[in-house]
Amino acid sequence: MNLGAKLLIRDVLPNDVDDLKRFWLKLAKEMYDIEGYIIPSTKNAEIWLSFALKEVEEGRSNILVAQEGLELVGFIHLAYGVSGRFETSSTIATIHEMYVKPRHRGRGIGTMLLKEGIKRLKEKGIKQIRLSVLSGNEKAVRFYEKHGFKVYRYNMHMHI
Repeated sequence: MNLGAKLLIRDVLPNDVDDLKRFWLKLAKEMYDIEGYIIPSTKNAEIWLSFALKEVEEGRSNILVAQEGLELVGFIHLAYGVSGRFETSSTIATIHEMYVKPRHRGRGIGTMLLKEGIKRLKEKGIKQIRLSVLSGNEKAVRFYEKHGFKVYRYNMHMHI
């Protein structure tokens, strides 16, 4: 199947916010099932959405959505603005989140979102992309490794 003819990767629009909130809740549930940390609640979804849209508005990030026909089937949230306490290189971007609806996975949609995101980051002069993925999310780890990402830092935890 040629997804390029049917699938559109585009910038987020104001009328996409309800879908984005639902996607984030589903992503948060998947992560919660692995790590049991961020609660997949409506309140947290609204906090995330407010943060993400503010970053987009301020020109510090981009949210791309995958649209198939009239249906949104996924998104990627890329941050590239420099902020914080320390002077840092502005050539590093971060993938905050990426999500594709489960019934649409395995069809290349995540790859298309990632490739379009990388293309746009290159156009901004970004030289490096970082992301965090839960070690227990083996499919996501394999996906990112397949696309050239490598481990450069380990986060560790201990239950007490």
